[in-house]
Amino acid sequence: MSKRGSVMSNDTQVRHEGRAIEDEIRIAAPPEIIWQAWADPSKVVSWFVDRAEGRMEIGETVRWFWDSTDEGMTHQVLAADPQRRLLLALDVPQGATLLEITIEQDHGHSVLRLVQSGFGHGAEWDEQYDGMASGWMIALAILKHFVERYFDRKRTEVMVLEETRFDQEALQGLQRTDEGLGRWLSRSGSVGTAVGDPVRLVLADGRTLTGTVLRQTPFETLWSWDEIDGVIELKAFRGPHWGSHVGIRVMSWLEDAGDLMDLEDVLGKVVDKLASNLA
Repeated sequence: MSKRGSVMSNDTQVRHEGRAIEDEIRIAAPPEIIWQAWADPSKVVSWFVDRAEGRMEIGETVRWFWDSTDEGMTHQVLAADPQRRLLLALDVPQGATLLEITIEQDHGHSVLRLVQSGFGHGAEWDEQYDGMASGWMIALAILKHFVERYFDRKRTEVMVLEETRFDQEALQGLQRTDEGLGRWLSRSGSVGTAVGDPVRLVLADGRTLTGTVLRQTPFETLWSWDEIDGVIELKAFRGPHWGSHVGIRVMSWLEDAGDLMDLEDVLGKVVDKLASNLA
């Protein structure tokens, strides 16, 4: 792995070492749009982070921030080849990792591949690795949804988290079955079990949620939400530096999403119910 502080060129080949997260997603948009979504701070805050500082240029330092969780990431840009490749040295609590994003055009689509390497083995790394792997899977699905549908719009987000321990099997039952969702989130309706399946729910406050399953990880579930031009993410993560949390994040790209802020109290109540069911 390259050490922080080194400067690399765009054609430098790297060797990924240690445990690596690898993911790939196909997006119906040209590479220049995908690149802009990562490199333009005004775009990256419309699908990924709450705040972004720095330029995606070799030798620069870039910082991403999530205000709701007080979490941030600092990276050094090692390579930045517009529309093709981005290479970052990215800090995690245990040390530095290497994040490489490549974009290739394929029959009118873009194929985005992500590799983050440098994770160690053992208990002090396992939850960090699992949490970031799940986070990247969800993030890339949100990126795809944003780019394909709402690229010229701003994002409104509401997120509620609660600290609680959870068992993976119990969590999946509460996130992905009609019976489980009826215990905390919905009054009625049904959800599919695979990506692309329909989601039709009446939520606890009477709102309707119509969409599809966008992605599922061992801990988290992402659906589109057509009524708000957005997505809803059933979140869960844990780690020695994060604690153990469950929650919900809702993103909307409506031109006027003011009513979405009323969701915060509703989400607080249903997340309390989720945590109680897991306790």
